[in-house]
Amino acid sequence: MMMDISILGKEPILNKMAVLTITPLAPLSMVAEMPGSYYKSLKMPNKKMLCGLIENILGWHFNLETRKIISNDMKQCRKKMKLTFESHVEGSTYIPLLMDFFQIIDTPKLCFDAVCFYDDIWARNHSRKDSAIMHAPKCRNVSNELYNKLYLDKVDKKEHAYKDYEERVKSLSPNFYPVLPTKREYIDYQNGSYIYKLTMDKRLFEMIRDKLIRYNIGYLGNSEGWVNLNISDND
Repeated sequence: MMMDISILGKEPILNKMAVLTITPLAPLSMVAEMPGSYYKSLKMPNKKMLCGLIENILGWHFNLETRKIISNDMKQCRKKMKLTFESHVEGSTYIPLLMDFFQIIDTPKLCFDAVCFYDDIWARNHSRKDSAIMHAPKCRNVSNELYNKLYLDKVDKKEHAYKDYEERVKSLSPNFYPVLPTKREYIDYQNGSYIYKLTMDKRLFEMIRDKLIRYNIGYLGNSEGWVNLNISDND
């Protein structure tokens, strides 16, 4: 299936007023930064999260390397247009692509009957390439092939044998991640929605509107934070 991202090669023109309504279908955990032992949630999604949500709805599930390539192409296009380009990558490794094609205006509205805050333990995948030998045994799910290579092939305590084992673990490390229990804050909003007034590129508005007719489940914060969207005219 061909993915239409041609809008990214054009000049962003904020010529459309719109209202974006986001209705949570599950508890949300919207973490803006990458903290250490505690992942605290924002009370409402920021612009970068809205950008991720829109890209998710459009089906733009690009990996980091692909996003780097697209971002570099956008930079070159903007340079030819004599426009300033900003990558907006602060806070995480996520590279947003549509940040310049919409803007939040006014203060977003929170219209909910009730709200509940709670902490839960999140099973976070954790990788440290510099210490693969230490975290390999902590993986709770590995394939039989990987298990045999890591655990059934016995090695001596001699230094050369240990180094051989460590090299094997490092070579296999892209195939597994240990799970690190991490405390994460969740917000359970009941019977209501976030309401955002936006000014945006009319082409993007039409892309979102047309997509929502066929597909209307996105997520905020993490893959468990399901939401329903509605976008409407505000001209």
